[in-house]
Amino acid sequence: MAIKVLLVDDHDLVRASFCALLERQRDIRIVGQTGDGQDAVEQAAQLCPDVVLMDVTLRGSAINGIQATQRITAACAEAKVIALSVNEELVYVKGMLAAGARGYLFKGCSEAELVDAIHSVVEGKTPFSEGARLAVQEDYLNIIQSPDQSPKARLTARELQVLEMVVAGYPSKGIAIDLNISRKTVDAHRHKIMEKLDIWSVAELTRYALREGVVVDED
Repeated sequence: MAIKVLLVDDHDLVRASFCALLERQRDIRIVGQTGDGQDAVEQAAQLCPDVVLMDVTLRGSAINGIQATQRITAACAEAKVIALSVNEELVYVKGMLAAGARGYLFKGCSEAELVDAIHSVVEGKTPFSEGARLAVQEDYLNIIQSPDQSPKARLTARELQVLEMVVAGYPSKGIAIDLNISRKTVDAHRHKIMEKLDIWSVAELTRYALREGVVVDED
């Protein structure tokens, strides 16, 4: 039986390229594609794909790849999400893994790497690009060897998600709804983030997040 794949990317040309590549595989079938995060969530619920190839940033979408992944994995436990990104920085890798992704690939990967990743994630493995694997490995070593060296390294994956949404202008109520947690929990995360970073205003948090690569300035 063919592996059903849902492809999510905000660039039409990238989607077309990946579709053309995967359609050459006899045991892989593209069942849906979209450039919008919310549409990806809805298609996943309708199509029940085995694998979702998910762009991390999804510029122009109401929800990004991390948020879409969280909703898809919560609603469709059988769907295995593989992140696709040009960013292999730790914050993106950790964010996607925390949301439920089972793998992380660089968009510049080869055809063989992409096909192998799809097969391996269906088999229960966790495919990683070399850059993503090294980022996670380095983070682990930093925690073991110098746990207090970097304030950013002390933020949990959930705190990084909340930080990204705070600097994007989301109110606490909106964050609570998107992450399916209480407003009280959101406020606790906000306070913990500020305490860990010793930053006590949203403006300073925004400057910090842009400087450290937690969020990307789209202007």
